[in-house]
Amino acid sequence: SGASRNGISTNKAGNVIADKGAGNRGQRKAIDLNPNIIQSKMKEKTDREAERVFAELHSESKIEYHMIYKDGQVLAYNKGIKGSVAHRPLELNEKGMHNHPKRLGEFSGGQYSEGDLINWAFGKNKGSSVQTQYGNTKIIYSLEKTNSFSAHKFINSAKNSNALLEATKNLKLDSANIGNFLKQNQKQLGYKYKVRIID
Repeated sequence: SGASRNGISTNKAGNVIADKGAGNRGQRKAIDLNPNIIQSKMKEKTDREAERVFAELHSESKIEYHMIYKDGQVLAYNKGIKGSVAHRPLELNEKGMHNHPKRLGEFSGGQYSEGDLINWAFGKNKGSSVQTQYGNTKIIYSLEKTNSFSAHKFINSAKNSNALLEATKNLKLDSANIGNFLKQNQKQLGYKYKVRIID
């Protein structure tokens, strides 16, 4: 026997064995927005351009926003209520992107959170991005699964390495920890990790 928290089941050793909430936590709510708000501002129909426009729109936002996109087409766009944001589960070739609002002066909401990583790992979608900001620098962190990716192995490795964002409750330290973990374990755990600075 083990434990279950927020839909995440673990065994006696604390390893994740199932996540019934991947893609959308039930306690979160959101407002549906028109995807054309982003699409109309894009200079070309590419995923990279959709990400740029999203980052430009929400680098200063005080709550979370989320978009679902594929092949340069924005398919869904949501605004969070009271901070976090809900969205529909993503399909195989779709990507999801959300922002992390500023919480500590000029330091934005940091890297991927524990929930972000679990949702991505157990979701159908291969790609996921999170946008954050340090001072005036807009940054997009991106993850993409390869064919050798295992959700259980990935999450258990992150837990065991103390690399999850909430591990120490120090936002700057935890962001550095998860960044180092994601950079160092790409080949071993079957994913690609990229950091992109928006000019």
